[in-house]
Amino acid sequence: MPTTTDLPEIGADLESFSVTLEVPGPDPTTLEGGTGSVRLNSGPINYPETLIDTQFTLDDTDAGTFVCRVSELNWGFDTSVSAETMLHRLAVVKTIRPMQANMNAGMNSILDLVGMVSQGLPATSTTFPGWNGPLWDYLKLFCAVHNYEMIPHATGPSSVVFRDIRSSTFGDYLADKTFTLNNQTQAQNVEVTDYGYGVMSGSNIELTPALSPDAQVLSVSPGETAEFEIRVDGWVATVNQPAVLDFVGSGERTDGGAYCVAGSDGLPITAAQWTATGGSVKVQLTEDPSVIKVIVNSSAHFSLKGPNGEDRFAPYSIAATSGDGTLYNSLHITGTGVRHNKKTVRIPTGVSEGEELGATVDNPWVTGVDKTYTIGSRAAQAYAGPSYTMSLETAPRSALRSVVGSRFDGKEVKFRITNVTFSESSLTASGSMDTLISDFNSSASGMTFSQWATAVGAITFNKWSVTPLKVS
Repeated sequence: MPTTTDLPEIGADLESFSVTLEVPGPDPTTLEGGTGSVRLNSGPINYPETLIDTQFTLDDTDAGTFVCRVSELNWGFDTSVSAETMLHRLAVVKTIRPMQANMNAGMNSILDLVGMVSQGLPATSTTFPGWNGPLWDYLKLFCAVHNYEMIPHATGPSSVVFRDIRSSTFGDYLADKTFTLNNQTQAQNVEVTDYGYGVMSGSNIELTPALSPDAQVLSVSPGETAEFEIRVDGWVATVNQPAVLDFVGSGERTDGGAYCVAGSDGLPITAAQWTATGGSVKVQLTEDPSVIKVIVNSSAHFSLKGPNGEDRFAPYSIAATSGDGTLYNSLHITGTGVRHNKKTVRIPTGVSEGEELGATVDNPWVTGVDKTYTIGSRAAQAYAGPSYTMSLETAPRSALRSVVGSRFDGKEVKFRITNVTFSESSLTASGSMDTLISDFNSSASGMTFSQWATAVGAITFNKWSVTPLKVS
């Protein structure tokens, strides 16, 4: 089982090595799963410190080929090299603007932020939600909803491979296996946030509805320049610069946006007076696609004229009045993006004991009843019964990419392997229960429900939850 690297300082002179790959498990309430790691051990080498950040390839006849980057070195009489797969490039904070695109093209435009491309995604049109945070988390949230998993490409350091979950099975000879049940995570309910957005269009929408109960009235003193950050219920792709008008109503707009100005008495100031004396409003995108920056430059005058020539005194507000002196926000910012209408859906797990609420799934890819209850049922399953996990060990003769994410047969239950470590001496793996209704249908093929109930006899739901494929 020859194992080599193209690090000239080490080459084939490896004393030992290990490769670890991970994929997220079926529980959508967690963001488990790392980018993959490699460890090399050799004898003393010359100038080991020069290897830091070096990209290299590890090749093993059985495990496969992995392109890596050196992230840590330890040396003395021996040398230890710690490295990451090229998926480490995704572990950076990025801003993603919302868009409507097919999955492949849209994902490529996102991965281009870190100089990478996708492989394995279809050309199905979808709405990409906005994001500001770790790119790796954004992609894992995408995979959780669309049933993909990510693995590093064998030879392409700039490619991220997406593949369907449960795309392989594992059944090699086992040297050892261990199973664990733990019922300390049961809860009566889980919650899922339904973001409630539709298909994004390329047309202008109002991003800041004027009559929103949370709309802030922006006020400035004479000569003041003030900056405000307005959080919108959605994600912004582009913004227009609003025009000042003598009066702006409360109805939503799909033009370039507008606003009007009022004095301290709540009565209007003419647009001509506002602009002629230096007043302006400018809007900008921020790194958070849910936040718009508004810059208000106030007139330096202590009073401005109203439509009938009356004096309107400072401070000035980007507002209008309904006539009783009460101000309401008049700033209508338009542009392109996605508005969402989030609501929380509570889903019972069927458990009568334990915590009242287990977890809340907040995933921006979840929108609509279908996705909400699909993700919610998986979250409920994680809290509806004991946590059932497994670990195994076998001889290192399996391609690592085919083992991670694969399904493994337990006794009357299915598991999915989420963590695999391959070394020169063994392959170890761990995973969690992953039984589907289709697995039950296969195990009880040809039986009616009554026949199945008779065959299994008296069994509590709790016991059946850990033997879901029991048929006798």
